[in-house]
Amino acid sequence: MTIGNIPKEVRRKPSNRAYVLLGYLPTTRLETVSNKASRRRQLANLYHACMSKILNPLVQAGKDGIFMVTGLGVTHRCHPILACVVTDYPEQLLTTCTLSGDCPSCPTKKADLGNYMAIPLDFRDLSQILDLIDSFDTDPAEFLRSCKTAGVRPIVNPFWKDLPYTHIYRSITPDILHQLYQGILKHLIGWMIMVFGAAEIDARCRRMPPNHNLRLFVKGISSLSRVSGQEHDYMCRILLGLIIDAPLPHSQSPARLLAS
Repeated sequence: MTIGNIPKEVRRKPSNRAYVLLGYLPTTRLETVSNKASRRRQLANLYHACMSKILNPLVQAGKDGIFMVTGLGVTHRCHPILACVVTDYPEQLLTTCTLSGDCPSCPTKKADLGNYMAIPLDFRDLSQILDLIDSFDTDPAEFLRSCKTAGVRPIVNPFWKDLPYTHIYRSITPDILHQLYQGILKHLIGWMIMVFGAAEIDARCRRMPPNHNLRLFVKGISSLSRVSGQEHDYMCRILLGLIIDAPLPHSQSPARLLAS
């Protein structure tokens, strides 16, 4: 946990200790549960139950406020709330109870993520989701059908349900590393392989001369899987050199590709 008024250049350095560890989440996989769907539901409920226990003090403190003393000795009445949830994409889905492939913040479906004209310009309706969760006590079967229609997981007690002044869909921050940097790089590499062919790209990787701060991919890059962030960094350094003089099919101009 951290607070929002710490400068970013201080917060991002672990040695400055701008974060406080609140607790450890269980890492069990529930291997004893044979049904995969039931296992996924139980793991999701376990995560939300643990987070509810950890964040339970924020419920009363956010409503009534607590007195805090600054470094100058001045006492203020503060209302601490859950403002941001900084996680990777799989944890974003788990936190917001959304389905895999969909946007965790807005109601855009997986199939519409590339269609910018079809993307809604607002966040998910939190009031609608909360009403849907409250319907579990009266009609569990209808609750399951409504969750399927709304495109959310059937989580009965998400940890953010009772947190005051918290809009969980506004609290999700972009996953810069995986969704932006690595996501764009994967798209660019796939585009290059589709245009020039995997054999040509891999052959050019093998012909790259040794140099400082460069890694030689002697087996090429088209067949790599589970690529680490450092490997993506090394691939970025050689992409332009791989295609700078490569001919396109049908004698097309490579100007647009090089500019991208």
